[in-house]
Amino acid sequence: MNIQENIVNFYTQANELNFNAVELFDKNPLGVVLFLILLLVTVLVPMFLYRLIKHAQANKVINKVLNASNVDDFDRYFIELLEQLDLNVNSFLIHRIYVQNEMIENKYLEFVDDVSIKKQIIYMKSLADKFNELALRDASTKGLIKIHYHERVHTLINNDLRMMIEKYCLQCGYWQDDIENIYAVVAYANTLENPNEILDTISKQLNRVDLANDISVMRFVLLLNKDKALQVYDFCMNQLNLVFEESKVIYTLILELVYHSAYVSLVYTYIENMEDKVWIEYLYSQYFAKTNDIKLDLAFIHNDLICNEDHCDFITCAVTDNWQDVHTLESICHNKHIVDILGHDETRKVISRTDELHYMEKESQAQAIANEALITAQNALLLVEEMKNS
Repeated sequence: MNIQENIVNFYTQANELNFNAVELFDKNPLGVVLFLILLLVTVLVPMFLYRLIKHAQANKVINKVLNASNVDDFDRYFIELLEQLDLNVNSFLIHRIYVQNEMIENKYLEFVDDVSIKKQIIYMKSLADKFNELALRDASTKGLIKIHYHERVHTLINNDLRMMIEKYCLQCGYWQDDIENIYAVVAYANTLENPNEILDTISKQLNRVDLANDISVMRFVLLLNKDKALQVYDFCMNQLNLVFEESKVIYTLILELVYHSAYVSLVYTYIENMEDKVWIEYLYSQYFAKTNDIKLDLAFIHNDLICNEDHCDFITCAVTDNWQDVHTLESICHNKHIVDILGHDETRKVISRTDELHYMEKESQAQAIANEALITAQNALLLVEEMKNS
C-alpha cells in the first residue's frame, strides 16, 4: 500500500471514528504518523521558504553596500538599506546588519582612508549620521542595532575622527596646499565644546617653525583667510609680527614674499628698526632706489644705521615728482631724518605744500557735496513741477 492509499484510508477511518485521536491511533498508528508528518511538512516548508527568501533579500541589499566601489555607490545602497528597514517585517535584515556591522563600517572606512582630512571630516560625520539612522530604524525586541550604533556614533566622532585630525595636524607641513584642510579642521574644531583640544596642536606645530627661514610655511601664513582660519590666523599673525619685531636677519626671499603681500608694512617697519649694521647695509645696496616704492626708500633713510649724507638729491627729486601727492609728501615729512637732509627751510616748504593739498582736498569735497545738494534740489523742483502739471 502506497503513501497516498494510507492517507486516504486514514482519512476514511478518522471520519468514521469522528476524529477520535485515541481510537484512531489504536486502529491505524502508521496513518496517524504519516498524517502528522504531512501536516508538519505542509507548515514548515512554507516557513522555511519564507525565511530563505527573506535572508536572500537581506543579503542582497547588504551585499550591495559591501560591494560599493565608491562613496556615492555606498550612499545610494545605504539608502536602499534604510528603505528596506522601513518595511514592517525587517527582523531578518536587522539580524544580518548586526552580524555584518563591522564589514559595513570597514567598507566605508576604506573610502575615508584615501581622501584629505577635509573630506574625512565630511565622510566621518556622514557615517555617524548613517549609523544614527540605523539605530532609529531598529524596532526589534532586543534592540541590538540600536544599542550598538548609538554607542558607535559617539566613539566614531569623539575617538576615531579626533584621532584622524590629531594625526593630520602632527604630520601636516603647513604649506600652501594644506590651507583648505586647515580651514576644515578649524571649522570642525569650533563646533566642539572645547576647540582648543584640536587647535592647540596646530599652534604647537607652527610654533616649532622658524618663519624667518621657512618660505613654504611663510607662504601658508600669508595666504590664510581671517574669516576661515579664525584662531589659527590670529596665532600666525602674532608669530609673523614677532618675527619682524625682533629685528633679526630674515631670509631675503621671505622679505620679498612679505613685501609683495598684504603685510608689506611689516617690511617697512623691519627696515626702519633693523639694528644689524651689516645686514641693513646689504639690504640697502640691494633695494634702495631700485623700485618705484618711495615708502621702501624712506624706510631705509629712516634707519639710524644708514648714512644720510647722499640723500638730499634723492629726497628733492621725490618731492618734485610727488608734488601733487599729499600722502607721499606726508611720508617724506614724517621721516625723522628729513630736516637733516633738506634743512629747515625746504622741509617747511614741503609741510606747507601738504597743508595746501589738504585744504584743496577739503575744498574739493565741499564743492562736491554742494554740487550733489544742488542736483538733489533741482530734481526735487522738477518733481514738484511735474506733479503740478499732472
